[in-house]
Amino acid sequence: MKFDKPRSLRKSMTWVHTWTGLPLGWLLFAIFVTGTLSFYRLEITQWMQPETQQASIYDQGQGLSTATKLLEQYASDAEFWSIGFPTARNPLYQLRWRAPEDKSGPENAKGKAKSNAKGNANGHAQGNGKDKPQRGSNNGHNATSADTAAKKTNAEQSQPAESHLAKGADGDKIKPQQGHRGMMQLSLDPATGQVITPRETAGGEFLYRFHFQLYGMHWSIGRTIVAIATFFMFTAIITGVIIHRNIFKDFFSFRPRKGQRSWLDAHAATSVIALPFHLILTFSGLLFLAGQLLPMVAGAAYNGDPRGFLRDYRGFGAEQAAPNPNAAKLVDISAIALDALKRSPAGIDSINIKRPGKADAEISVTTPEGSLFSGKQSLASLQYNGVTGDFIPATSKEHSAAETIWKFMLSAHMGLFTTPVIRALLFLSGVLGSVMIASGLVMWLVARQREREKLGYLPRGHRLVEQLNVAAIAGLLSALGAYFWFNRMLPADMVDRSHWEINGFFAVWGLCLLHAIVRPHLKAWREQLSLATALLITIPLLDPLTGGNFIWQNWLQGQFAIIGFDLTAFALGLGLLYATLQVKHKLAKAEVTKAVPPASR
Repeated sequence: MKFDKPRSLRKSMTWVHTWTGLPLGWLLFAIFVTGTLSFYRLEITQWMQPETQQASIYDQGQGLSTATKLLEQYASDAEFWSIGFPTARNPLYQLRWRAPEDKSGPENAKGKAKSNAKGNANGHAQGNGKDKPQRGSNNGHNATSADTAAKKTNAEQSQPAESHLAKGADGDKIKPQQGHRGMMQLSLDPATGQVITPRETAGGEFLYRFHFQLYGMHWSIGRTIVAIATFFMFTAIITGVIIHRNIFKDFFSFRPRKGQRSWLDAHAATSVIALPFHLILTFSGLLFLAGQLLPMVAGAAYNGDPRGFLRDYRGFGAEQAAPNPNAAKLVDISAIALDALKRSPAGIDSINIKRPGKADAEISVTTPEGSLFSGKQSLASLQYNGVTGDFIPATSKEHSAAETIWKFMLSAHMGLFTTPVIRALLFLSGVLGSVMIASGLVMWLVARQREREKLGYLPRGHRLVEQLNVAAIAGLLSALGAYFWFNRMLPADMVDRSHWEINGFFAVWGLCLLHAIVRPHLKAWREQLSLATALLITIPLLDPLTGGNFIWQNWLQGQFAIIGFDLTAFALGLGLLYATLQVKHKLAKAEVTKAVPPASR
């Protein structure tokens, strides 16, 4: 489009829509697809750790008491404990802890388990090294009595601590794993209380973080790139609404096999169905990443320190009371859980303990009841004194309009308040958004078909778009299927296997790009779509053949998240199979047309 004379608003917006959607459309497709999958990142991680499928989510009689004993044994000097309760999305008890000395990894945590046992007599949590608290009247035991008590404690814990259901583990020793942000973690079967050591995996967390900060670069650079791409998409959505004057009318009329008209109908339909979703998700994503583009705004209000805003937003702005180094016995966690269930019949999501074993210990019980201004944005929180067990009523707090909007957008973007039905609708909206982007990228080429016919050759720019379309759409879907296959094909005890999963993902994606460069356009589409179809449609069989269960076994054990993953992968595979057949039909038609002499047409 040349701006050599005045143009109407609609034509101007058409130009803006095209050139904001195309340059970053390939990246936006990857961001949208991984963001859509992130709605189920817990379920994805659960599938990628088939050892968890051996647990049953129905009986929860042994987990909590065993969880407390294991934390006392393995994390007696930790500054923070977390006990995540089993849910339909995660069927295991998840134990996490953080201690300053644990930053080096699981080996250091295992090495300290023996020394921690000596400081664990009578349930007292003591540190070691320079962070060791001073001894008070509550822990003035001599060395002999401490050793005796420690041996007794270890004997009582040996049954749950030395048994596990992990496949491929060495011997029968418990091996705490290093999780996100350096926290150590263990998983427990809620029915038996046994420790399950699942395989190391990047899981759904990799897809979630790729969605908003990419990979292989500093997080600030990745988030800045995503912020720019999000701004382009938001602009494309607004201009798309302006230029499609009959957008709602066209939504009800799909004309197949009509070339550009068919692609435009598909693009309009997938846009309109989930238009509110697209607007809210894109705007909220842009809002959260605005600090990457305009850090000086927050910095101006915080004397050049933009992180000050985040500290205040997360509740760390006020001065914290000095920690109390005196030791004190932690209250019975089971009693806290019973009281929390009386106050919140909806159940318990997790129990978090700050400074366990100290006189100022705090216990926070999060429940599945929605609360916009709680610590996790989606979960209500009950506070208890960690020593006396007294319930601490919540204090009311005034929230500004800006804070209300900010947290509402965060909850909407991440689906924090969702029920299973709403989460499924959000996922479907994300699928429609991905189709919207993909159809827009393909339509750019279809709309210029006549231009290429007049020229009599394929311009280099058009050929580049063809190659990137194949690699960005079919190639990404093939890489995702390969990511799940790598998870099951790599040895369960392989060192750094999560990195190899990610390396496999990018290796397949890169090979798909090379394949799109060297192969003809339609053949590249057919072959890569066929690969993605084969990888995804066979996942329900891959699962039980590589350590998981068959669908009916998961049904009996209540593992509905795994069933959902298998069936969703199968359904996506069927959709790609349909697309493959359509490309095959078009390729056959093009070959027939090419074979017929022009004079006989």
